[in-house]
Amino acid sequence: MITKLCRYHFIILISLLFSHPVETLADEMPKPVSSLDKGYIAPVYSPDGNHILLSNGGYNTVSIFNINTEEIEIVSEKPGSGFGYTWNYNSTQVAYKSQEVESRNHILNLYDLKDQSTKRLLKKKKIPGRLSFSSKNEVIHNDGFGDLTIVDLRNDQRTEEYIYTVNKNIIEKMNLLDNSTSTVYTSEKELLNLVVSPNEQFLAFEEYGGDLFIFDIILKNILSLNSGNRPQFSPDNKKIVYMITIDDGHQLISSDIYMADIQGKHIQNLTEDFSDLALRPNWHPDGKSIVFDTDGFGPIYMLKVE
Repeated sequence: MITKLCRYHFIILISLLFSHPVETLADEMPKPVSSLDKGYIAPVYSPDGNHILLSNGGYNTVSIFNINTEEIEIVSEKPGSGFGYTWNYNSTQVAYKSQEVESRNHILNLYDLKDQSTKRLLKKKKIPGRLSFSSKNEVIHNDGFGDLTIVDLRNDQRTEEYIYTVNKNIIEKMNLLDNSTSTVYTSEKELLNLVVSPNEQFLAFEEYGGDLFIFDIILKNILSLNSGNRPQFSPDNKKIVYMITIDDGHQLISSDIYMADIQGKHIQNLTEDFSDLALRPNWHPDGKSIVFDTDGFGPIYMLKVE
């Protein structure tokens, strides 16, 4: 099992790089989630908190863990199906991508939990990047380079709604009614891993090869959290969790989960005393805990953050 080598030397180095005070959260230790032992990564809670989406170390599976029954349902075992999956807003459907082995085409799939059925929504040569659902039950795919695909799953007429997308180094706000766009933020570097806070006041994103930022859409304020990846806003819009990783050029040798308030005044290392890698944090819908993985070398863990 890979552990955090030379842990304290790296933590001291990272702390010196921060312009914000870094605190530790020593009251709680991560606890393994029952039935989710080695091999699982990328946990994502359903909006109702009853299920967790999971993949394997190669991102080649999609599984759904029922928290109440502790049963695991395999949705897909196709190449690439575990990268970038997402829940719809009422926890009844999952959108995921897969790849056809012979044609190498990419497929956008929709899985229905009630019917346990999978529907093909789209076939393209490539479907890079992440998926998301709009609040009106539309599947959104943004490749980060200006190519936006929208699959409308509704039967009613489209109404005015806005989404935020990345086009290389620009964050745009798009009106889904008429496809008009307006520039929200421009960077000198390419941007990735854009997430929007639940109240749609804040954006979090990474600069390619650079820092992690929080942007206030209303006040137009930009805040750097220095190093950080895979940001996730808390359900109450007050906090953000993310990971900081260190590698030796070949593999990860250290990774911790951090939590910051939305102003960046208080930053906590949530896994300071956790000996293994801690990656890909995801909030429980009640905002009281997170789950994260250990890159498949150990179980999925849950950690209270109140």
